[in-house]
Amino acid sequence: MAIQSSSTLPQFFVEHPCSVGSCVPLSESDSHHAQHVLRLQEGERVRVVSSSSKAHDCFTGEVFLGTIQRTQDAQIEVCIEEKLLVPPTAQPAVQTLIFGMSKGKKNELVVEKATELGVESVILWQTARSILRLKDSSEVKKREERLHKVAEAAAKQSKRLSIPRVHICTSQDNLLRELQKSSTGPRLCCSLSPNSKTLSQIMPPPVPRMSCIAVGPEGDFTEEEEELLVSIDFSLLRLGNNTLRSETAAIAAIAMIQAICERNQ
Repeated sequence: MAIQSSSTLPQFFVEHPCSVGSCVPLSESDSHHAQHVLRLQEGERVRVVSSSSKAHDCFTGEVFLGTIQRTQDAQIEVCIEEKLLVPPTAQPAVQTLIFGMSKGKKNELVVEKATELGVESVILWQTARSILRLKDSSEVKKREERLHKVAEAAAKQSKRLSIPRVHICTSQDNLLRELQKSSTGPRLCCSLSPNSKTLSQIMPPPVPRMSCIAVGPEGDFTEEEEELLVSIDFSLLRLGNNTLRSETAAIAAIAMIQAICERNQ
């Protein structure tokens, strides 16, 4: 095995065991993307992240270098040439992002940017002031599948070795159950409340990793929702003097905590 820079190569995730000399098929959607979007030709090199995963669960595994090969039925396979040594992945600065479900493309934007910034899981919470309302479980599942594809595409682009878990919570009880599974570090709720404090006031440096950040939708959390979060150990965080859009607040909070954690390494 050799250490090799492959950051400029296209990356794909496969749910097949990989070994040097073997060939692994890409999914139907990845095959289409490789042929018709990336215009990859036979013999071109790509990165492959190999692991097994369940839908919407964190996906992480080993990294390989391989070359594109077309099968007779136009399916794309990757012939594995080399296993790449990659540095061990550090714990994420932000483990979980809770984002108040918003309208338009804001949810997809936040999932994409949170993935690029290394967040491990994203919870979209249908709050009292969320403009987007999902009617039933089938609509929730359809939306989760779409957001999972957004996260996967962002993970490929940013050369992550994992795809964050994306989950939609349509009730407070659902949110509390989800937090029990995914949140282990400090909890912060971005807030415009006069009782909110700066990060240095809440947690003097060095800021611990694996934080959980909550950001409200357009119109912010209701007073009752903030009280619920405070009751389960969320501290009210002030990001600055300006009032930020919800998607801006989410990206800024993640980047701020990540920068502080990296500085303290």
